[in-house]
Amino acid sequence: MPLRRATTIPDFLAAPAGRYVAGSSWVVFHVNQSVAGLAMWGTPTPADLAPLLDIFKAFDSPLGKKLPRYFDARRLVAAEGPVIAQLLEFVQLHHVRLEQLFTAIAFVHHGGVGQAITEGIRLLSHLPFAWADFRDSASALQWLQCPRASEVADELEGLIASGAGDSMLVHDVRAFCASAPGTPRLESAARALRMSTRSLQRRLTEQGTSFQHVLQDVRVERAMQLLRTTTLTVSEVAHAVGCAPRHLAAMFRKATKLSPSAWRAQQGRTPAPDQQGDA
Repeated sequence: MPLRRATTIPDFLAAPAGRYVAGSSWVVFHVNQSVAGLAMWGTPTPADLAPLLDIFKAFDSPLGKKLPRYFDARRLVAAEGPVIAQLLEFVQLHHVRLEQLFTAIAFVHHGGVGQAITEGIRLLSHLPFAWADFRDSASALQWLQCPRASEVADELEGLIASGAGDSMLVHDVRAFCASAPGTPRLESAARALRMSTRSLQRRLTEQGTSFQHVLQDVRVERAMQLLRTTTLTVSEVAHAVGCAPRHLAAMFRKATKLSPSAWRAQQGRTPAPDQQGDA
């Protein structure tokens, strides 16, 4: 049975089972007494966070029962300093009550700001119960023993997509390319984002890009970081980001009009010896 939308927060808190309530950058859901969860996306503001914290503070509502919990931060693009401070202050202030609400928690993220926030929550609350990190919603919900986990994961993806819009798709693909082991593939990205390869290609085209372009951007950005902060040779940097030195040189020239070693020198770094592949 699909999750039903609650029109207001008080309406949701009065009878949360089998329902969800959404804000401009978040959705809170409750799967029929079995799992409760939160997903966030975009760049939340303090105004976005305020109603969410009101939900969390409703300790005496039906949502305040002890349950497995789900926290999805995959689509968080950034978090302003006041938002992080507000969230972590809330966790620190109420951690005793919050700990009584959990039997387990599954964190879903692709690194970056999502990982930073989940690590902050873990540090402050000490988590005296089972917890685990996941890259996709279905695996996390299965670990929480959520009934019809795959169906709920599909529903959740739809709710997030509806709230965030296609503008988040490129962010999701970038996050996948940045964290996927080995050489990221279009087919693997489509599976991770729970869509067909054809749908992913079409939606990226509608955003004016492609999987290959996103992957190249991620590799160039990572290479820039390594060239700026390490003494690795260009060849070593190329292999670290998953491509041949000549391919890195071609991508660099396309992005910056410079070779990798010339770009490194422009940043004030002394070129490392053996600039193989920087022709």
